[in-house]
Amino acid sequence: MQHFIRFAACALLALMALVTPESAAAQDKPTWASRGVGELNRSRSNDTYEIKVMESHDVNHGRLERMKLQPLLMHIRQNMGAEPEGLAVDSIAQPDGSILLSITYFDKDGDMHNIKAKRIDAYSNYDDFEVNSFEWQMWQLYAIGKPDVEPRFDEFEITHSYNGKALAMSIIPGWGQLYKGQTAKGCVIIGVEALSIVTAALGQHKMNYMKKEADNNPEVYASWISKANSWKNVRNVAIVIGVGTYVYNLIDAATSKGARRVMLHKSNGSGLTFAPMIDTEGHGLTLAYRF
Repeated sequence: MQHFIRFAACALLALMALVTPESAAAQDKPTWASRGVGELNRSRSNDTYEIKVMESHDVNHGRLERMKLQPLLMHIRQNMGAEPEGLAVDSIAQPDGSILLSITYFDKDGDMHNIKAKRIDAYSNYDDFEVNSFEWQMWQLYAIGKPDVEPRFDEFEITHSYNGKALAMSIIPGWGQLYKGQTAKGCVIIGVEALSIVTAALGQHKMNYMKKEADNNPEVYASWISKANSWKNVRNVAIVIGVGTYVYNLIDAATSKGARRVMLHKSNGSGLTFAPMIDTEGHGLTLAYRF
């Protein structure tokens, strides 16, 4: 019983450690950076654009910030056949306050093309990039239009909220936390609940066995009853820990902030857009409204 109590105490301490501000900050890595963007791409209202994650790294964080457009430009060069010469980027403020990037480039035949892109979110972290090689890593989430097509970008919202789905999933202990990107916390909750159930069942079984032995051995009745009561205490402690953890699991799933994520709100297809215009007679700015 003493071994069980020690182990349960360690498990509860580990659970408490996961809710400290430091651990909450460590869980701020966006879900799109850790799980990918498959779900976001499937949620798009149209295929005039796609969502991509760009990764870069450098020992100097300032330099990494200054060169943040390079992964996007490299993507265009590698996938769109853009020549490095003549590659130009314009930043255009949108009515909703976001910044639209307009990238103009020439292909190997000298034909000019244009791509629109929008940076949705970004995250950087100082970590072990390779074995014993600590560097700053940056993940950037972009919506990238198709060449020479005016993309109909959906609306994107950055949030830590998971509404009621996390609470519904937490009916199974730990699943709500896993859904919210709190992997360590979810695993600890699952482990504590499993340990509590197994220990409570074992305690009940042992208690019943000891009581039966006490009835069959009247001459040592007191000894068997003492052992039965010890296992009863084990069962009771396991039940208390299990119920307490389950209640905490529900409250935490409903109230705690999950990992940062991007929610996509489908566009209705209308809106005012601006774009640069370049032709043989000069350059300027075009304005278009989609009804």
